Amino acid sequence: MNAKSVILKSENQTQVSVTRSIEGICIQKIVMPISPLSFINLMHHADSKVNPRKAKINPIVKAIEETLQFSPELYFFSSKGILLSSIYVDLLDRNRVRLSFSEEEMEGIMDGGHNAFALCRFIANVINDDNLITWDDCIRYYRNEDTFASLKVGYESHIGQLKFSIPIEVIAPVDKDEASIEYFSNHILEICSARNANVSLNEATKSNKEGLYEDLKRCLKGSYRENIAWRSGEPGTIKCDDIVA
Repeated sequence: MNAKSVILKSENQTQVSVTRSIEGICIQKIVMPISPLSFINLMHHADSKVNPRKAKINPIVKAIEETLQFSPELYFFSSKGILLSSIYVDLLDRNRVRLSFSEEEMEGIMDGGHNAFALCRFIANVINDDNLITWDDCIRYYRNEDTFASLKVGYESHIGQLKFSIPIEVIAPVDKDEASIEYFSNHILEICSARNANVSLNEATKSNKEGLYEDLKRCLKGSYRENIAWRSGEPGTIKCDDIVA
């Protein structure tokens, strides 16, 4: 198991489904609800680089935050939750699951980025009265050891405002051999695209995720490159489509 891993505790019975490819390689899906405290632990390690999109504040995020604030008991039923990918997964006792997040291009938040963003913002605001503006703010905040510790310490005293369950799914290879990991990594984008069905991915976003623009990125330097939005939802005044054209 990689050193960069997290153990999540399910609030209910963990459901595991396994499917077998034509090649005989198995992929599993693990479904379980987690608490906001487990989500805090998750965000200390996970990112969404595997997702072609990056979440940003929009009406969807605002609506999720309103549900968390005014109807927290309905969140589990009204949200499709968060889809995670992880190469190395271990099912532990007491409804716990250990996930790896060392390979950020293959492991992390595949779908449900707006849910994760809204949850990050809401929890930080409830516990520490902090206002996170961007997804990158959330990553820095939850990975910072001081703010991470303050969230865990403050959780108990704010639990009355954080009474909701978060549905998550984990997609992972059943086996940890090279062939299984290669098959899994080759189908990450396909799964992401299918699960992001509410708004289809454009061709530029797909091509960027496939790594087709890496040579182009190396040719661009300085602030010009930093001002390009390579993924949907990323900040930047220059569209990836315009650079490619």
